Amino acid sequence: MPVIPIIQMAQKHLFVRLFFLIGVVSLSACDFKNSEFPDKWKIDYSGKRIYELKLLFGKPDEDVSEKQFLNWIDRDEEGMKILKVVCADRCSDDEYPTRILFYRYFNNGDRSKYTVIFDGGR
Repeated sequence: MPVIPIIQMAQKHLFVRLFFLIGVVSLSACDFKNSEFPDKWKIDYSGKRIYELKLLFGKPDEDVSEKQFLNWIDRDEEGMKILKVVCADRCSDDEYPTRILFYRYFNNGDRSKYTVIFDGGR
């Protein structure tokens, strides 16, 4: 097999992969825009303790510290958005969260979506 057709075939496959990647990134950006979390939740979570989050967001709407998480809920016309703070122990005020997730639930039956906002660290 000549070298030139191999190069042309490799270029074609590279173009197809690049085109696919651009499509996936575009769809992901649109999907994230539809499930964007409220401005009040757009903060730097690193180094924040539970009591600091409570000062910023108020009392959690669901305090399930015995199951190691707290939820703040924001309802809108499309459904609800949930900020879930996961703890290693009992979500005591001086504890650092281990993970922070954003959930989006839709009223129209569309699948729920979630995004990892923060994953460990101090």
